[in-house]
Amino acid sequence: MSVNAFLEISKGSQIKYEYNKEKKCLEVDRILHNTNSFPYNYGFIPNTLSPDGDALDIIILCDYPLLAGVIAKCKIIGGIETRDEKGLDDKILAVLDEKLDNKSFYINDIKDINEGSLEHILYFLNHYKDNEKNKYVEVGEIYNRDKALKKIKQYSLPTTNQILYENIKRH
Repeated sequence: MSVNAFLEISKGSQIKYEYNKEKKCLEVDRILHNTNSFPYNYGFIPNTLSPDGDALDIIILCDYPLLAGVIAKCKIIGGIETRDEKGLDDKILAVLDEKLDNKSFYINDIKDINEGSLEHILYFLNHYKDNEKNKYVEVGEIYNRDKALKKIKQYSLPTTNQILYENIKRH
């Protein structure tokens, strides 16, 4: 299954951007308070809402930094449960769709990622909020593609068509 992801942060950046729903644009959230930089492209899956009140986060594994503010079609491969000061905050793991990056052809599940890359991601998640007052991250379970797809379904917001269909069914 593929999803469209909105990119907020390019691989290699030390700047944390957030999408502002009211202004409909990216804005600088903060500069990381340590020497870490994002080892992956990072964004969210539109039309989702996770327990922390934000859209479901997505980590996009790719050899290249992607431009913040673009939409990219991604193939889901797994996820990482995290919790921060706002609550449960899962990170869905993905690669670019095979039509965008042919290297993705060989990556279909979390088990297809080399252990060193996964350790690098986990290290970053455990430390990217270091030196920030009243902020923390707890990293929990690493899970496979099937569980990630269930999380996406669980946190997906109903589309206009789904709402219309449900209203028609009731009448």
